[in-house]
Amino acid sequence: MKQLLEVLNGQGGNYLLPFFWQHGETEEKLREYMGAIHDCGIGEVCVECRPHPDFCGPQWWHDMDILLDEAKMRGMRLWILDDAHFPTGYANGALKTAPECLRKQYLDFSVQEIAGPLPDVCISPAFDGELISVTAVKAAADGIDNNSFIDLTPKLKNGQFFWDVPKGYWRIITAYKTRNGGGNPNYINLIDRDSVHALLNAVYEPHYAHYAADFGKTIAGFFSDEPQLGNITSYDPDNGIGKQMPLPWSAELETILKQRWGAMFSTRLPGLWFNGSGSAAVRLDYMDAVTSLVAKNFSEQIGGWCEAHGVQYIGHIIEDSGEHARLGQSTGHYFRSLYGQHMAGIDDIGGQVFPGGDEFIRSFAHQKNGEGPVDDGCFYHYALGEMAVSLAALDPRKRGDSLCEIFGAYGWSEGSRLMKRIADHFLVRGVNHYVPHAFSPKPFPDNDHPPHFYAHGLNPLYPAFGDLCRYVNRVCHLISGGRHTSPVALLYHAEAEWMDRGGDFLPSRIPAKTLSDAQINYDFVWEDVLTDDEHFPSTLGSTWKVGTQEYRALVIPQTAYLDGRIADFICKAQQAGFPVVFAGDKPQKLINASAKTEVAFRRILAELPSVPIADLAAFLNVFRDVSVEPAFRQLRTFHYTLPDGDLLLVSNESPCDVFSGRVSLPDHRCAFHYDPIQNRLIPAEDIIFLLPGELTVLCFPSARDVLSPLLSEPMKSCTNRTSIHGPWRVSFMDALRQSEGFTRARELSEIHSFSREYPDFSGWIAYETSFEGTSGRQTILELTEVYESAEVIINGHSAGRCICPPYRYNLTAFLQDGVNQLRIEVATTLERAASKLNRTSADPMAGFVFDKREKGILHPFGLLGTVTVLESEEYE
Repeated sequence: MKQLLEVLNGQGGNYLLPFFWQHGETEEKLREYMGAIHDCGIGEVCVECRPHPDFCGPQWWHDMDILLDEAKMRGMRLWILDDAHFPTGYANGALKTAPECLRKQYLDFSVQEIAGPLPDVCISPAFDGELISVTAVKAAADGIDNNSFIDLTPKLKNGQFFWDVPKGYWRIITAYKTRNGGGNPNYINLIDRDSVHALLNAVYEPHYAHYAADFGKTIAGFFSDEPQLGNITSYDPDNGIGKQMPLPWSAELETILKQRWGAMFSTRLPGLWFNGSGSAAVRLDYMDAVTSLVAKNFSEQIGGWCEAHGVQYIGHIIEDSGEHARLGQSTGHYFRSLYGQHMAGIDDIGGQVFPGGDEFIRSFAHQKNGEGPVDDGCFYHYALGEMAVSLAALDPRKRGDSLCEIFGAYGWSEGSRLMKRIADHFLVRGVNHYVPHAFSPKPFPDNDHPPHFYAHGLNPLYPAFGDLCRYVNRVCHLISGGRHTSPVALLYHAEAEWMDRGGDFLPSRIPAKTLSDAQINYDFVWEDVLTDDEHFPSTLGSTWKVGTQEYRALVIPQTAYLDGRIADFICKAQQAGFPVVFAGDKPQKLINASAKTEVAFRRILAELPSVPIADLAAFLNVFRDVSVEPAFRQLRTFHYTLPDGDLLLVSNESPCDVFSGRVSLPDHRCAFHYDPIQNRLIPAEDIIFLLPGELTVLCFPSARDVLSPLLSEPMKSCTNRTSIHGPWRVSFMDALRQSEGFTRARELSEIHSFSREYPDFSGWIAYETSFEGTSGRQTILELTEVYESAEVIINGHSAGRCICPPYRYNLTAFLQDGVNQLRIEVATTLERAASKLNRTSADPMAGFVFDKREKGILHPFGLLGTVTVLESEEYE
């Protein structure tokens, strides 16, 4: 297998592009940090301009010249975050002085209520901007009576009109266009092409003017960070269409809706804010148009500009807590939002993914006081990574490339153990590029969403971070350039949520969890994949082939309403013999369906299976492509096919349970196990043993002979176990006083925690002792608990560094007969040093913990548990 050979020979590519924050540092500091990043095995950098004082000004170009020069000398590439402030869309302040036509526009409403009959009433509608319509509609228990609309717009003269109010209780709804209201008024309008072009003019064009010769070479492209429609400013789980709030608007959107609704345009608008019998269709039409315009006018316009200038366009939106299918802080539709980008981006920050967090519901992390909407761990663990990988596989522009911004805002307590688990979470789902967050050259502690990986050389875990980066690069190289196998297509729920404000729809993450826990791999598909053959050409038979992917069944999560276009696909699937399954109840009503579709769909609906969520995995078991024995809910698998063989990534995501069993591809025979941490290949074993948080790669090459010469000797069985009890000589090196070396040496009869004794310590702890050994025998040292990384030195020789469990070291090559000198150096996180400095800091962010689970918590540090020597009875 070509890619496996490459990683075994240290020839894999680069898949990491960490944020490097710019504050206007000195040339010396910029060059030092570029070196620190490169020394971690990283070949690319995303230059984060958000905190820079002079973006696109003389100081910025001065600093960029330095970064480019350093990148060229080191053979690195640069990505550029594309705006002066977060989120993308500020256009470096261009909208402050731009013509009003480029500023954000909203559709808003006011409502007046009156009971009739009442003759000759004078009514003055309230509006702030340009009036569109005045509509009267009878109030109903669930909102409005869609059969009672009266268009009063023609009656309006000089700001008022007279009306003989009919019998009943009426709502007079005035819809109007406005430049006021909503959020971030100085940001571009994502659904207006000319407004978006202001961002290109303000940021992209100046960079091309300065560095055209470097585009597509040292400059790889641009990164958009969480652009948003911004019609409201809060992180609100109820910010979907149907809430009474200003809505994104543009002249092009108005034209589209007038074409769709014709003479009904004015009387359809109230359905955007009020429930009624026709409101589902109104909301579907509006959101379909808005999200299509985000794709066309924002991401595809910028992506097209980048392609024309020889670079790529990447980034991500806000996906949190269901926002990815809503307005406000996000863009309405995850998949459409990224059509113009060259990788399918997501982010994981602030404790969203953590061991055991898949069923965890907590207060929303972005609220500093811990209040606000709940944040559902199910989404982050069963949908977030899969959405990116699905888009990467199905959108030809992505060529299988996905991206995750990762590690940021977990706090200074995030060490190599947790980082490894977070990385594995996304690797085993197939994400193959990462933006580690972040390298910051501000003085330590920079409390802007830590941790920071280098911290001017103060971070004891900086070497471990380099090991982690090299590990991630190796795995990413293996899962690039091929295709993954997911037998089940799972429909994305955006349209169902838009139509159903009553909550009878089932979010896609719910059936996703059921399938994942049974190791039935799935891709998310969305309506465009089912209905747009031009962009997603497919072949429908007993299987459904879309691009490189082939599905054996389609699962549709429960929804009260179903778009007629999806119903058309289901009818075609039924005729072709392709299985369609409803997870939960079947839909009650079709929206925007032709009479022909209504008849055909109702005819086959009774034949389509409807399976309760609890039974879904068992029902779909026949389609699984991975076999796991015994059942293990938190085992994750990823089947990846390359031109010359197959790989199966297997990860144990349990926080505490060991997996011991068989994992296989039914039609393949495993030849090798690849250990990406040690970068070694060993013969396959029938039983896989995975500790919590451990990942391995099973290899199924087309030709075994190519890899056989690179096999490492399998470990012999070590039956002799001896615990080392000391005494131990322990010394400490403070991260903030490294020039002093190891101090405070002391003798310990046995290992114990120092958390109470040294509550402010961050740095390195050295543990020294001796033990009896035998030269020539395979000897393994095993440490049961370490926080965080540990290097073992035997008789003056390094036996390696482990950054996470299992902490095992092969001492065989360095062992001598008789007494052997053992030294274990443990590196800690910086959380205690940061906590100490923050207690007296004037920094307004000092002490702020983004991940609310860890507020007021200090984690253990040092060597804990037992130290054991495992010795084989056989000689080498």
